[in-house]
Amino acid sequence: MRNTLLLTSLALSAAACEDTFDPQGLLAGERLLAVVADAPEPSPDQVVHLRAVLHDPGAPAAGFTWRVCLASLGAPAAYACADPALEFAVEGDGPDLTLDLGPAGLDFRRRYAEFGPVAGLDGEDLTLEDGVPLWVKLSGGPLGEGESAVKRLRVRDADPDARNHNPAIADVTVNGASALAGPIAVAADADVALAVVLAGDAAEPYTDDATGEDRREVPVYRWFAEGAAPDPESTFGDDRDTTLHTPSGGGDVAFYVVVRDGRGGQSVAGGTLRVGRPR
Repeated sequence: MRNTLLLTSLALSAAACEDTFDPQGLLAGERLLAVVADAPEPSPDQVVHLRAVLHDPGAPAAGFTWRVCLASLGAPAAYACADPALEFAVEGDGPDLTLDLGPAGLDFRRRYAEFGPVAGLDGEDLTLEDGVPLWVKLSGGPLGEGESAVKRLRVRDADPDARNHNPAIADVTVNGASALAGPIAVAADADVALAVVLAGDAAEPYTDDATGEDRREVPVYRWFAEGAAPDPESTFGDDRDTTLHTPSGGGDVAFYVVVRDGRGGQSVAGGTLRVGRPR
């Protein structure tokens, strides 16, 4: 069974309701973990680099299709574009995409002026100073037929320091030891502690669009691993660790953590457990 992660609330809800599915945190085959943009709130003239983070070491690095939509119908419609005239194919067939929003590329500023403003949560028209959504859709590659992943960017004509940034991951540890430098040796058939360490400024302050209140991000952590699902699979805030029970047969086990800030920013890190064979 192909376990493809659809990055939509509908897919997550369906998985939660259907107890015959494998746990979300179990990597039983090729998998799309996240689509990460280096700038979740780019300017209308910026070049944005997007990357599909994959767990599929044997899959080809081509066969992807990237498209952008200027007005999406949202999750209930599987993020279909509101008008075919507002959807554009972009060049690239691999897991990495360079998207030029400026005049030499998509020319987002001009296109937004042409197709008309989008209403925000308060019913008022969004300006580029407020931030305007742009939907990037990925299909093909290891995704199943008819399946896609969607990344929402917020195109914003604002000071760079005022825009949202991805939550920075400083380290990922296994039983307290850093896993970023290389595999960590652990015992078979044993519980190991996985933890993510964020940079000091990873949780950013922001103003809530709906209420106008000043808030600070509360990151959410999603854990994934081969062989067994981490327990718990999701943590948030200051609860940055989970437990993984290693397989009894030994071998290398890959694991990952996806950190989301709740505002479109996300980062991914991981490592390898070198599980010793029992004597």
